[in-house]
Amino acid sequence: MNRLLPLVFVLAVAFGSIATLCLAQDAEKGAKAAAKKPAAVGKTSGAKQPAPTVKNPKVWTDAELGGTKAPYAEITQGPTGKPLLAIHFPWRFYSRPSIEIRWLADDEPDTTEIRPLQFVGGMMKGEVTSEVYAGRERAWENPVKKTMKVHDREFDILGSRNLLSKPAVTVVFPARATGPDRAARAVFFLLESWALDGHTLWLELPREQFSQPGRIRIWFYRDGTILWWKTLAWPGAK
Repeated sequence: MNRLLPLVFVLAVAFGSIATLCLAQDAEKGAKAAAKKPAAVGKTSGAKQPAPTVKNPKVWTDAELGGTKAPYAEITQGPTGKPLLAIHFPWRFYSRPSIEIRWLADDEPDTTEIRPLQFVGGMMKGEVTSEVYAGRERAWENPVKKTMKVHDREFDILGSRNLLSKPAVTVVFPARATGPDRAARAVFFLLESWALDGHTLWLELPREQFSQPGRIRIWFYRDGTILWWKTLAWPGAK
């Protein structure tokens, strides 16, 4: 029995050394795995990130909005739930009627210095006229887009079926980063495409250029003559 004690002691020491070595190897593997794991982006120890602030649109009163006081235009909600511009005016009685719309920021002064483009009377000639009509014809089948330039300003002729299931064309002047007049504009011609009847139009403003809330200035034309204008609060295209 006494002879076995040294042997037992040696075996115990050997097993203890092996166990210690295995634990050390496991610890080393854990440390390497932790080093390879990417750190969480945007997180700090115990610090809660502030939520982004959302700017609420300004609430405008009728007295603050310029233009005609006649109820010729209003912002309403379409069957899809999206905002649209409703025109209540006998548009069919006028020669080559058209509507121009300009977006205004809440902090932008609404003055008479904000002028329309006079697109139909001064810019829609020759090839531009042909492309506007062609865009509506092609919109029967698929949405279309044609980019053109007049007076050093680019615009897009967009054709598609509207919420009335009619082929329609919108001429869009995208917002610009520089220049005296940088705001987005839209022109509606061939108004029968947007008509519920001879007195009512449902106009869908291009979502990309009119997504932000603010205001819109509206001009109604007969040929190249302005019949009336009005500014409305705009909730933003959704």
